[in-house]
This record gives sequence, structure tokens and C-alpha cells, in this order.
Amino acid sequence: MLMRWAIYYLAMLLLGAVTALPARAGGHALTLDNAVEWALTQSEQVIATRLRALIARADLEVTRGVYDHRISASGRYQDSQLPMGSAPFLLQTRGAGVDVGIARVFDSGTRIELGASAEQFRYPAGDGFLLPDEVHVGMVQAAVAQPLLRNAWGRLNRRQTAAAEDRWQAALRRHEATRLAVAGAVHSLYWDAYAASAGYAANRRALQYAADLVEVMERRVRDHLQDETDLLAAEAALASREVDLLSRRHRAQQAQERLLEFIGWPIEYWQHTKLVYPERTALEPVPREESESERFQQALAHRSELAALHHESHASQRDLDAAEQALRPDLSVMASYGVGDRGDDAGDAWRMGRQAWAVGLRFETSIERRAEQARIRQAAYQLEQVDQQQIAMTREIYREIREALRGVQTAQAQITAAAKALALHERKWQLEEEKLVQGRSTAETVIRFQEDRELAEYAYIQALTAYQQARVMLDTASGVLLSGAGETP
Repeated sequence: MLMRWAIYYLAMLLLGAVTALPARAGGHALTLDNAVEWALTQSEQVIATRLRALIARADLEVTRGVYDHRISASGRYQDSQLPMGSAPFLLQTRGAGVDVGIARVFDSGTRIELGASAEQFRYPAGDGFLLPDEVHVGMVQAAVAQPLLRNAWGRLNRRQTAAAEDRWQAALRRHEATRLAVAGAVHSLYWDAYAASAGYAANRRALQYAADLVEVMERRVRDHLQDETDLLAAEAALASREVDLLSRRHRAQQAQERLLEFIGWPIEYWQHTKLVYPERTALEPVPREESESERFQQALAHRSELAALHHESHASQRDLDAAEQALRPDLSVMASYGVGDRGDDAGDAWRMGRQAWAVGLRFETSIERRAEQARIRQAAYQLEQVDQQQIAMTREIYREIREALRGVQTAQAQITAAAKALALHERKWQLEEEKLVQGRSTAETVIRFQEDRELAEYAYIQALTAYQQARVMLDTASGVLLSGAGETP
């Protein structure tokens, strides 16, 4: 009993190992979705636009840094001679001081700073009575500054930050547009590979049929039931078909390698990678009404290039507003208030028995204003350039949609015509086979008719591929290839 169970488990183990071998030897199965997903992670173009978006995000954080808290600290030592009041003599002073503070700029442009300072002075000529040997001074102070013209109420800072945010959004939309373009290219290469692979498979089936027919003819010639001339003609046709099969095989391999190279598939996996294609019946077009105006409105809502230009236009407008704002002179009102004290030792300096306050105005402007005026012109030119690009892009999208719709309609008509031609050649081939059985035709003629049928099948495959590629072009032009809104049947 135990031996029988051991034999059973050993058989199951061997069976599992044998069934696992084909999967391991079969290599990698690559579907269209897998190819698109891989390309979107490996494409140099996608990586480059993603990095540009990250750089734009960093630029935005830089502009927002104007609102960060700032901490300052400084220390000093001085050795100077100053006149003491109206005395005709000079007073030598030696001392050291430390200042610390924290400041922040708010959305209104207001700058508030809190600080503290401590100083120690020594008078080498002091007598300890009229002039002390050492003095300590301590102070805590609050200061506020409010710009009134250039950055009045923080307008300049807010416009610069908004422009940086629009550029970041534009970079994100450019990244999405690149992803869409890469996905469209992967679809196109995939269907090229499908057409080449399906054509090679059809040619191989036709060659196998011709080889079987030649084998039958060889037996008939040996039995003296068929003329050898017909056999030689059939063998010549078979030889030419073998050369055509080799060419089709090379085209199928090249088409697959172009796809694998484009998506960045590891070279060491190429030999063991097999593309997975859908059934031919799933590629037949589904009747649907395509509206040019609806597709155009869909493109206006989904095309990332238009959204990027929209954000770039806003950024250029805000740059222009900021440049005009920066042309104004810098006028700020300032006020400060502090409490402190002085004494012979450090403890006396922090009794806070004395007060100090100050108000003032600060004015600064450029006389020539060449840089400010140049920035205004630059921003105006950039805004005009982006507006022209928006107009050109809208026209280009409309042209792409019209061409894609015409491509879909043409491909549908080609499929109908190719299917009809394939059915006719199929029927002609079958009739010629019947005539061969009856002795009223030759093997060469049947092979030629079967070759015509294979060419008709290849034309049908190309029509199906053209339809799929036209659908991809239409969904790409509408901006919905990756969103699922434009499903490709």
C-alpha cells in the first residue's frame, strides 16, 4: 500500500515537472497592454518629460520659499574711536555683540521680524566713575515692513508663484502628451508586427498545402497516373513559394524586433519573447457612427498639448503682470519697537526698563529701467508666441481628426472589398481542386489559384491592420487612447 502511494506521488511529481517545462521554455508572452505599460516606464522621451515636470515642481517650491520662515544670527567685534558727545577728545571703544532673529513674509507682502541683541563694550580709558570700564546692553525688538508700490500687498510674489504653478501644470500635461504619443507608436508597431506575423502564417499554410499536393502528384507519377511535366511545374512553383516564405519570416522577425527595440525590451529576452495577438474575428470592425464634431470636442477636452499651452499662456500672462509690477519703484514703510536696558553687568542689561521705537520709509528705483522694460517685452513676446501655438495646435488637431476619420472609413471599405475578394478566390480555388480530382486541371494551376487565395487573405489581413491603426490614430488625435474613453475594438 505504501509502495503504491509512493509510486503515485512520484508520478504526479514527474507529471508536474513535465507540464512546467513548456511554460519555462516558452519564454515571455507579450500582449499589447504589456508592451504599452513597459514602454511607458522605459521610454527615454517619457523619462525626459517626467524629469522636466519634476524640475518645474522644484521651481515652484523655490518661488514659494519666499514665504518660508527665516532665521538669522550674527556676531561682531569692534575696535573704534568715536567722539563722546561734544567732547573734543576721541573715545576708544572695544566691544562684541550678538544678534538673533526670526522673520517671515506673508501673502500680503508684510515682513515681520522678531529679534534680540546683546552687546558688551569696554572702555580702556574709563575711570570707573565718569566713564565705566564695561557696559552691557540688551534689547528685544519687533519690526514690520510693508511694501506700498512694487510688491504692494504681495501682488508681485503671488504672480510669480502662480506663474511657476502654471508652468508645473504645463510640464505635467507635456508629460501626459508624451505618454500618449509613445502609446500610439507602440500600437502602430504592434499592428505592423501582427500583419507581418499573420502574413507569414498564411504563407506557411499555403506552402504546406502545396507541399502536400506535390507529394500526392509524386505518387501519381510513380503510378503512371500523372504526367511528369505537371509535377515539375508544381515543384517549381513550390520552390518559389519557399523563397517567399523565407522573406515573409524575415519581415515578421524584423517587425517584432522593431517593437521590442522601441519599448526598451531587454535584448537577452528577445529570442524567447512571443507576441500575443487577438483572434482575427475580434479585429473585424464594429459598425458605429463617428461624428467629426464630437471627436473634435473630445480632443479639445482631452488633448494634453492644448492643456499645456493653456497653462503656458496663463504663466506668460502672469509673467507679464509681474514684469509690469516690477517696473514700479520700491517704496516700503517700516516700523520697529523694542525694549531693553544697559548696565555694568549682563544681568542689568535684561531688566527691560527702557524703550525704543522707530518709523521710516525706504525708496529704491532704477534710473534707466532697461532690465525691467526688457522683461516686459520678453513676457509680451512669450504670451503672443503661446497664443499663436494654441491656434496652430487647434488647427493641427482638427486636421488629424479629419484624416483619422477618413482613414477609418477607407479601412472599413478595404475590409469589405478584401473579404469579398477572399471569398471569391476561396471559391475559385475549391472549384479548381474539384477539376483536378476530375482530371480536368493541373497541380500547377491549383497551386497558382491557392497562391491567389493566399494573397487575397494577406490583403484582408492588411486591411484589418489598417483599420486598427486608423482607430489608434483617431483615438490618439482625440486624446483618449490611454483614458479608455476611446476603446479600440
